[in-house]
Amino acid sequence: MHVIGISYDSLSTLKRFSRKNGITFPLLSDHGSKVIDAYGLLNSDAANTRLEGIPHPGTIVINKQGVVIARLFLKDYRKRHRVEKMLTIFKKLRESSSQEK
Repeated sequence: MHVIGISYDSLSTLKRFSRKNGITFPLLSDHGSKVIDAYGLLNSDAANTRLEGIPHPGTIVINKQGVVIARLFLKDYRKRHRVEKMLTIFKKLRESSSQEK
């Protein structure tokens, strides 16, 4: 299981953000928001503004085949899920998918 972040921000911006906030997992730069759009994360409310390309903040769980198996979003975009809580949720998802086989 891997945790990554994705943003339309530049690599240098993501490095600064990561250092400042003590983020220990990789942050990927999706210039042009192609991946963000492909996974249905593109915030269309920001179209035609300086924030065009920004994703809806949240968490998605993607299986090894690249299929989204869970979407977890908070109403307040300034809040984030705690990594520990997310790992617990991921573990439960993995256990339930294992039992379905």
